[in-house]
Amino acid sequence: MHTDSLSYKLKLSFDNINNSDLEPTKFLTKIKGDSVLILVKIPDLKKVKRKDRNQVMERIVLFADSETVLKEKEKYIGVYGEYFFMMIRTPAGSENESIASKDLLAEFYGKG
Repeated sequence: MHTDSLSYKLKLSFDNINNSDLEPTKFLTKIKGDSVLILVKIPDLKKVKRKDRNQVMERIVLFADSETVLKEKEKYIGVYGEYFFMMIRTPAGSENESIASKDLLAEFYGKG
């Protein structure tokens, strides 16, 4: 599922990933004021070692930094497995856990 052009471009950036456990199935981007929310679902993420998950976040950040419309935005990124967020990155901090606190993403909704 990709419902907007940014989500579609993000999906394309994952098309050449070599680990089938890291293949995302859903993408969502939402711009609100000076912030952007990027959500990615990777159902088999729990099968991947925590240190190896970093390549997913790095790919998302690289994508966001390369898109002109997103360059100056505060980025709120959430990656979730089958049921829970496992990686979060926001201006306030980041987590890479079995179950990451989605509270870090709440600030996006409180903005502007």
